[in-house]
Amino acid sequence: MTNLHDLIDALRAGKVWEPTFQRTLKAAFPAQHSWLLGEAADAVCFDMGDVEGVPKLNIITDLFRMPYPVTWFEGQNKDGLLGMLACEVGDGVLNVAVLNKRLGLAWQLVCVVEVFADETSDLRCRGLAMVAGDEKENDAAHVYAAHAANLLARFVMALNCTNTKRIEHAAPKFLNSKRVAKGRQPLFSYWTLHLPGAAGT
Repeated sequence: MTNLHDLIDALRAGKVWEPTFQRTLKAAFPAQHSWLLGEAADAVCFDMGDVEGVPKLNIITDLFRMPYPVTWFEGQNKDGLLGMLACEVGDGVLNVAVLNKRLGLAWQLVCVVEVFADETSDLRCRGLAMVAGDEKENDAAHVYAAHAANLLARFVMALNCTNTKRIEHAAPKFLNSKRVAKGRQPLFSYWTLHLPGAAGT
């Protein structure tokens, strides 16, 4: 199960934190808060599993195509939970919000970056919203975002290979009806990608 429903509930409650954990995103970046909340509701979800295990691939621009205009990618890394909300903005360019939930405590927005493959097929990651006034924090956020964008690109390229299989996991209807009755965000259905030769496929 992916955790986008949990992020949406946290956004609605104003409990998602800006990069330095000093203020909530709603207070620090209200425009980004609204953008995230609006886009997340339309996202198609993918569970990347252990992101450290995503195979290393060179960027192939023909395979770097998003499966849907708004897509949520989620995986586990050594810091906890990594989430990326990727939105197509045209001409092979994505706006990607990079978030994490360390130790299951609270969602934090690392930054929002523009991601694209340049004419040499190198992946570029350009900062759209970084921490204001702190160069060291900006550098750390940009490095983290660049690593996350590279993971996203590798996953998307694997997704677009012809020898992979997508499996949809439907959201539980009974549980969702109870969540809606309590005013909470319903759980999303989500997809996993099964690679040939991987354990259990």
